[in-house]
Amino acid sequence: NVETLGDCAFVNCAGIKEVNMPKLKIIEGVGGLFGQSGVEVVSNLGEITHLRSRTRQPSYSPFYNCTNLRKVVLPQSCVSLGLLSDIQNNAASGTFYGCTNLREINLEHVEYICDRSFYGCSSLEIDFVNDKVTELNVVFYNSGIKSINCPNLREIDSAFAYCSNLQGDVYLPNLESIGVESFRGTLISTVSSLGNITEIGGRTFNGCTNLKKCVLPSTLQSIGSTAFYQCMSSG
Repeated sequence: NVETLGDCAFVNCAGIKEVNMPKLKIIEGVGGLFGQSGVEVVSNLGEITHLRSRTRQPSYSPFYNCTNLRKVVLPQSCVSLGLLSDIQNNAASGTFYGCTNLREINLEHVEYICDRSFYGCSSLEIDFVNDKVTELNVVFYNSGIKSINCPNLREIDSAFAYCSNLQGDVYLPNLESIGVESFRGTLISTVSSLGNITEIGGRTFNGCTNLKKCVLPSTLQSIGSTAFYQCMSSG
């Protein structure tokens, strides 16, 4: 019957295995709900609209370093990882930071994802399909993500850096800005659309050794340092 959770409610509770709170509606305070706990499955988060993380410190994120966490089912009501006002004020970070065994999570309905939400989630070998998210900054850094299908993305910055399982084509027809290291160290093979960007940030495709083809838009004016360094594929 729990409807509200406050700061650090179950931090370091090693005995917790499952989170099942069908009547949950409100997450209060800074965050840090289940950080470094033993939770393995999040099966029901009720009717929450966001997973709150109101600090730049990942150690206060809702599921920080939950290394046993394998599966998360987000309710359809949950539209943001990090409260939108906090994201806009650059004060939200790392919802599932360091959850190295996280393998399953549904993200197709989520509209906002705060920085470093899946940082280091190396087992998260998912196909990220979402037509609602417009901005991703350092979100999947060093995670196991396999492919992306996000036609409405407009801004990315280091979003997929060092995702060593990420491969296939990059098709981002509405992109307006691409920051540093966005695809560094990935296995992408082609880039068919980068929207209407005017600049490619430094090290954006650095170390993409499988990259065979990259279609640059006519709007492009500047390419940053070592943007295509070590892109050695012969095509």
